[in-house]
Amino acid sequence: MASFNATYGNENKQFLNSINLQYSLFKDFSIKLNGGLNYQIFEELSLQPNTMYNPAFASGQSSATSRASKSDQSRLSFIIEPQANWSHTFGNHQIDVLAGGTFQRETSDQNSLTGIGFESNIFIENIG
Repeated sequence: MASFNATYGNENKQFLNSINLQYSLFKDFSIKLNGGLNYQIFEELSLQPNTMYNPAFASGQSSATSRASKSDQSRLSFIIEPQANWSHTFGNHQIDVLAGGTFQRETSDQNSLTGIGFESNIFIENIG
């Protein structure tokens, strides 16, 4: 029964989006844009109070041996792919010229914090 005093929880949020645009500027010439965005955040909290141990077998346990861990991660990435296309027909022949590029970036952050030695288990959730 005492093991139910330990808790763990997490939350994950994600925003994922893409875009495709194309526009014909004039005859035989068009521009196109493909892109995407991804943002993700993950947070977790683990609480391990000394009360999760059976007091008959855990001698010397006090709130000073309680432990709390908190971590969070975030990730942001995007991609942009512009294109220009020129297509022209000469009698029975057709010429297609395509130019484009890719711009891409990804960043991520991660933080972790662990607390041990609480004055009282009342403070175990106040880790930061």
